[in-house]
Amino acid sequence: MVAQIAAPGEAEDTRAGYRVRKGLTIREEISTAFRVGQSHFDAFVRLENPSAEATRRFIKAFLAETFGFDDLAAGNGVTAFIAGDRVPIIVVPPSDEKLDRRSPTLSVDRSRSPAFALQDYLNDHDDALWGLVTNGTQIRLMRDNASLTRPAYIEADLTQIFTNEDAALPRDNQDEILRQSG
Repeated sequence: MVAQIAAPGEAEDTRAGYRVRKGLTIREEISTAFRVGQSHFDAFVRLENPSAEATRRFIKAFLAETFGFDDLAAGNGVTAFIAGDRVPIIVVPPSDEKLDRRSPTLSVDRSRSPAFALQDYLNDHDDALWGLVTNGTQIRLMRDNASLTRPAYIEADLTQIFTNEDAALPRDNQDEILRQSG
């Protein structure tokens, strides 16, 4: 499965699904998106103490230009944005706000973490099957999950990815990693 994900085909339906621009291969599109995301992240981390609003602006531009979220609408309550009328995105500033710890930004009516706030939202809205929660340096993809004993998410450390260019491996390194994990 990892090998299939790492080597997407160039078929027209695959190219259309990934919105690959004419004249580029899928790998070139991924590389371009990585550099755009890295540029947004670099500008964000240069801010001395980013506010909640600065973090929201960064995440909106980052998601739109790096991942193609072209339908972000302003959220209400704890959600910063809603994508496609059903994907909630919760954003808190990075200063002292971890995704699993109580958030001063979100805890105006009750004490909760950003991750718990997203899980509540997902569990309360039948049309929302997954969502994103981020503090600008970490981003977590979570799914609707009634179980509190087994977390259902994938998390990426944006600082690690963009500072060390962990996701921008040359083709030779990708092949070696796939052989080792194969």
